[in-house]
This record gives sequence, structure tokens and C-alpha cells, in this order.
Amino acid sequence: FFSFRYKHWAIIISKGNFLNSVLHRLDPIISPSNEYWADPFILSYNDDEYVFFENYEYDKKKGKLSCGKIQGNKLVQVKDVLEKPYHLSYPNVFFHNNELFMIPETHKNKRLEIYKCSSFPDKWDLYSTAFEGERVADCNFYEDENNSKWLFLNKHEPQSVLHSDLYIYKIDSLKLNKITPHNDNPVIINTDIARNAGPLFQYNSKIYRPSQINVDGIYGRGLNINEVVKLNLDEYKETTIQKCIPQFRKNVIGMHHLHQTNNYFVFDICYNRRRKHD
Repeated sequence: FFSFRYKHWAIIISKGNFLNSVLHRLDPIISPSNEYWADPFILSYNDDEYVFFENYEYDKKKGKLSCGKIQGNKLVQVKDVLEKPYHLSYPNVFFHNNELFMIPETHKNKRLEIYKCSSFPDKWDLYSTAFEGERVADCNFYEDENNSKWLFLNKHEPQSVLHSDLYIYKIDSLKLNKITPHNDNPVIINTDIARNAGPLFQYNSKIYRPSQINVDGIYGRGLNINEVVKLNLDEYKETTIQKCIPQFRKNVIGMHHLHQTNNYFVFDICYNRRRKHD
């Protein structure tokens, strides 16, 4: 037998607020040895809290989407909710007009796909598509105080990689019949800050966008918390108010996703894990 180190992602759940939490006191959820769990999103449904996440199977080299119910700082009743012939990740679930939607990452299928839930938690019907033929990643839907609707997403262009460019679009609805690009697209070109790392969230009347820090040759080295200062079709401004490079646990080499809600936050960490082969 011999062993080797590989990158393994795990989920951490906690009550409270990420911005003022003591992270080294939090323990990750142990996933089965043949898969990793990443890109977690929290959803409140019928007075319970659920986490939807990417479930990557090492043997298949492909991600599917799963969910589990929060019980303390653990996940129970874990089950698969969406699987395709292509890789899926970033299961961005949210309610809009009292209906439940999900925008997973489907860049391997070269388009953006939006799904609508027909039976919770594992029945999802394709609702709309856009950006046909393009590699789109980590899409966030955001509705501002004026009820304007926006998509924040990362795209792979011939001269770039998926984590270097941030694009913003104004949309008429989730049907995506009218998509208007921001006049400065891509609004950010920077591998250290452009890639989305979870949905926008509100805290103390301010709006924040989590983004990835991709440095030191490591994808998902850490997290930025960026305050959105201005958003319209002509301008986009944000200010980084906090950076988090994980140093709170042995062998942790990265973190690349955060979802903050009113009562909970959930994030993922990457660490070196040893696996044996014969």
C-alpha cells in the first residue's frame, strides 16, 4: 500500500455571523471518504433549515447536488437532489415570488440553467436558460431595494479563466427574456477578487458580496468580504472590508465559499487528506 495527499473540501455550519465568529472553534462535517462536499447554501423551508451543496465523487470525477437538514452543527437526512451527465456545483437556492428556484453551476454544459422546484427537495424542472455556448460559473441572483433584478456571474473568455472576470447583467425576470449587460462588463478583472464565493447578503443595512482569493497557486485560497457600494448599469463599486486566509486548523489550505443568512452561516474549507491505494 502507498498513500498520497489530495485536496478535500468539507462544510462547516454555525449559528451567528461569520464576520465576528471565532472560526477555530468550529468543526467540519465529515463526509464519506469517496466524496467531498463544497459550495454550501442554506435554505429555510417549513420551519427547518437545509443545506444544499456540491457532492463531488472522486471515482466519477464529477459533481452532483445534494442536501441535508441542519441538526445542531451537523447535516442529517442527506440525499441527492439533482444529477446530470455533466458536472454540477454551486447550487444557489432561493425563494422568489414565493416559488423556489435554483441556479447551479453548469459551465460544463456551456450555458446558464435555472431550475424551479416542483417537489421539495429533489424534484427540479428546467425553467430557463441563457448564454448558450458560454462557460458560465457561480451565478448569483440579486434583487435590490428598487426591485431591479441582477445576475452576478463569472465567465470564461478565450483570454481569461473562470475565476478572473466578474460580469453583471440586469434581467427582466428569471425567465431571462431580456438580459441587459452592465456597461463596464467585465466589471472586475482580477483573480484575487472576481470569482463569486456565495450569494450576496445583507448585514447591518449593508450589502456584501463574498469572493474568492485565488493566490499562491491555490484555487480557493481564501475569502474576501466586499461591501457593494454602488450598483447600476453604468457603475459598479465595491470595497473589500475583510479577508480570510484560513490558518485556524491544521492542514487547512483554502476556503472558497460562504453563505450568510439571518441566523446561520455555512462555509467550506479545503485541507490535505491522505488516501491509501494498493
